[in-house]
Amino acid sequence: MPISEDLRARASAARIFFFDIDGTLVRFMHDRMSDQTRRDLDELRRLGYKLYVASGRAPSMMDNVRDFVFDGYIGLNGQYCVRGDVASDNPEVLRVESLHQTDIRSLIEYLKSAESDESVMFLTADGAYINRVDQYAEEVGRTLRLDPWQIADPSEFFETPVFQLLAFGTAENEHRILELMPNAEYTRWHPSFIDVIPQGGGKHLGLRAACQAEGIPLELTVAFGDGDNDLTMIQEAGLGIAMANATHTVRAAADWMTLCVDEDGVSYALRELGILS
Repeated sequence: MPISEDLRARASAARIFFFDIDGTLVRFMHDRMSDQTRRDLDELRRLGYKLYVASGRAPSMMDNVRDFVFDGYIGLNGQYCVRGDVASDNPEVLRVESLHQTDIRSLIEYLKSAESDESVMFLTADGAYINRVDQYAEEVGRTLRLDPWQIADPSEFFETPVFQLLAFGTAENEHRILELMPNAEYTRWHPSFIDVIPQGGGKHLGLRAACQAEGIPLELTVAFGDGDNDLTMIQEAGLGIAMANATHTVRAAADWMTLCVDEDGVSYALRELGILS
């Protein structure tokens, strides 16, 4: 895509970057960033930029970017966000919002009934737990490298804060879960599951919280993403960049589109926009 002077000006003014992980920093079916992407993140840090990841994964599930310590982690699509090394004993919590407990109770009662055959993953502050593994969960596990599974009885989450759900299955069947959760909303960025988060939630809220903590205005942010769960972040950022492998919705909302993740689209954008030489 052509680069206007306005885009270059916004890129040159940027002070903080937000990167989705799967499909943006890391290729699907891979377990780490490319060497080129890793070197460029090192260079951004050397130049003094703040760097955050913003993922649908929980901070504890971000093994595929563990070879780089970010300034902060927007986890669970903005529902659990910290500043500092997430592996440290005491990272600074910036934002926490769990799903409505009445919704969780309704879902658990359904999952334990005879009429349910769905696989649902419960994402909490300390891990990710699934009630059963079906064909859709197996497919997603291979793609996102989520194995090994931690199987748990849904009853364990009657009182535990749950920040996000992964409900596995096709679009034709998603209503069976969503009808039980009137205080939630969802995005689907993979054909075999949906992310379910609190109504009104999203990565943009994590972006806002990080900017407030860092003392950086929203207009000086750059966000990279590819899935529909990145949409609000792309819209909120001072400069929103879509990967070429992004969904149609994200590409339409972005200010600019780079190459796909398989072509190191993040690195390409950083050079084309003049952020790195």
